[in-house]
Amino acid sequence: MIPILLLLKAMFEGTVESTTNTSVVAVLIFVVIAGFVFIYNIAICILNKLTKAKTYFLIQVVYQVLIILITYFVQYILFLMGVLPSKSKQSYSLDGVYFDISKFPAYGLIGNIDVAKMKSGARVEVNQEKKHPADFALWKKSLLGWESPWSKGFPGWHIECTAMIFATLGKQIDIHTGGEDLKYTHHNGEIAQAEAITGKKYVSYWLHNAHVSIDGTKIAKSLGNGIRLSNLIDRGIPAVAYRYWLLSAHYRTTVNFTFEALEASKQALFRLKRFIYEECKNCEGTIDETYRKKFHTALNDDLDTPKILALLWEVVRDTNLSKEVKVATLREIDTVLDIGLSDDPSDVVRELGIVTPEDIPDDIQALLEARMIARTTHNWDEADRIREAINFKGYILEDTPEGQRVSKS
Repeated sequence: MIPILLLLKAMFEGTVESTTNTSVVAVLIFVVIAGFVFIYNIAICILNKLTKAKTYFLIQVVYQVLIILITYFVQYILFLMGVLPSKSKQSYSLDGVYFDISKFPAYGLIGNIDVAKMKSGARVEVNQEKKHPADFALWKKSLLGWESPWSKGFPGWHIECTAMIFATLGKQIDIHTGGEDLKYTHHNGEIAQAEAITGKKYVSYWLHNAHVSIDGTKIAKSLGNGIRLSNLIDRGIPAVAYRYWLLSAHYRTTVNFTFEALEASKQALFRLKRFIYEECKNCEGTIDETYRKKFHTALNDDLDTPKILALLWEVVRDTNLSKEVKVATLREIDTVLDIGLSDDPSDVVRELGIVTPEDIPDDIQALLEARMIARTTHNWDEADRIREAINFKGYILEDTPEGQRVSKS
């Protein structure tokens, strides 16, 4: 463990200063150690001639790599905690080690917290010995955990995140995200300990997202009201449709989940993809600069994704643009949205159930011709009956300006 501690010291003090190099070093440590674990488990499997060697091997690799990573970050946490007292009298000991927020005047800037009015017990058990209710644990004493200069125990909530960020991304980062409930306690704790250690601004931009609710109630593990992605897939709703639905609301806005809203998003995405992969499947054009500027403006306006989705449909309906320019513009926007508008055509054709005229079965072709005759003679009842017969056989029929269009349901 000594070489790791020496490396941590070098990483922090600036011998390995840049964010990129710090990340590379962290990855190299992981790769080297994981490589030893990999070889070790192959040897175990061979020596023991296990009948379920593959399963055992995978379980052992995952378990031991996790232990290695956790131990690595705990060592880094202990190193950072050792730095704090040398920087200033920022911590003190009780049933662990606590950060004294009175020594960090900027505490509470995220969320505009009035520190003087804060009460203890909002998130953790009240500790009457703390100097201030908002003082937070850097290390907690426990019979279980890791040995440290202070006691056996485990890290506090906030220092874990700061240590992982320092070790993998650097001492200053551009963007930090998280749920809106984290900014008042957790993220203020991260800022305080990080900036007390480095004396530098920790994060340039904080992006806090609101929650998704179901029937007006926040989704929470404790409530058991979560919905798994597999539940959506079982209902025929692809993951990308859920992504489209999330993008339809601003990330700072609470949204209420319903399957009806999700189905509407699925259909909207279906129509967008159909335009690109069926109506304009061989289109090659240039991006419209006016819409590119609108896209960048909305993106720079606090990630206004609802406006960007509306912009997609504005492009589709713009009669002044050629199909080629429309497709190029839609795909440019999709480089950020990533909703599948640039996917492999063969994959999308299967997903949409697109059927070329050559692939239409003879019985369906006969029904289509009969329906065309019924429509020509204004026999609407017969046309509707034939549509239902086509649907019953597993096909979807649409009437378009270009004629009847068939896809698999």
